Amino acid sequence: MSASFARIDSKGRLVVPKSKREHDEIESGDLYAIDPNSPVGTITFVKVESPLLRHLAESQAEYEAGLGLTLEELADELGVALGGE
Repeated sequence: MSASFARIDSKGRLVVPKSKREHDEIESGDLYAIDPNSPVGTITFVKVESPLLRHLAESQAEYEAGLGLTLEELADELGVALGGE
């Protein structure tokens, strides 16, 4: 496969060219993790196959969107004292 180019739009979305999506069997709804150790100027995506990792990633996204609670917030809401308090 030859080199291809992708552009980042004003909302920060990266469009993967159709030829690359077909070659790598990338489908709508697939989940990819971004390697935090990628060198500056490089983004490394790794497809998430594990159901556990998928659940963790979705939970993190929900929390970051303000749709979740921390353990402390949930305990407070339920009136449960956590150990060490």
